[in-house]
Amino acid sequence: MKRTPSLPQARGFSLLELLVAMAIFLTISWAIFGLLDVAQQRYRSEQDFMDSFQNARVGVEQMVREVHDAGYPRPYTYTATPDIILTATPDLQRRFAIPFRGTPSQACMVGLGCTVPDGFNLSLELDMDPMNPACPEQVEIVDYSLVPDPAPAVTRTLMRRVQSKPPIMSPGGCMPNPANFVPFVENVLNDPANPLDRVFTYECTGACTTPETIRTVHIRLRVRSSRPDPRTRQFRLITLNGTARRINLYP
Repeated sequence: MKRTPSLPQARGFSLLELLVAMAIFLTISWAIFGLLDVAQQRYRSEQDFMDSFQNARVGVEQMVREVHDAGYPRPYTYTATPDIILTATPDLQRRFAIPFRGTPSQACMVGLGCTVPDGFNLSLELDMDPMNPACPEQVEIVDYSLVPDPAPAVTRTLMRRVQSKPPIMSPGGCMPNPANFVPFVENVLNDPANPLDRVFTYECTGACTTPETIRTVHIRLRVRSSRPDPRTRQFRLITLNGTARRINLYP
């Protein structure tokens, strides 16, 4: 009688083999997830940097456009004599724009007697929406001001405010009159304590005797990312420059 050959006995994994396999799997998984985490942090850092850069770039471009349009419509659009600035009726005054406004008085000397415009504050007039049928002849005043962020932050925020030019009330459908400034460009590093770190510098026709003599505004913004780079632990910095030349040469 023949004997049937016995089948080989099935053999499982030993506990040691399972532990080694698990250790290898966990090591590979840790390396993969570590790389994914680094990639995700890098993506967030790049996105944050691009957001900061894009917001600052758009802000500089908008300021350049507004300086280009400052002073429109001209005072003599509605009269043969520019003296309308001093003699116009209140209703007529809202229709023309004085390019740059000076404080404490319109006759102050830029950089000496003026607090606005200066290196960190700018105020101008223009018709922002001349095609608006509800408000075709309403000039707006646009103010920019660099203010410090709450302590202990070392950054500042360039604030912006838009309001209809007085002395009339804003009609329905026209630009609203916000009472307060709103953030325009954040994480700004320009330092008002440093006269060489100005946001705004000016070129005038002759001496900058009054704000109306300003012809060119140079804009320089130093902005940092809102969060530090995860690898270097340092904030990333960008500097944006813009040059705006007034098209309206009045007066």
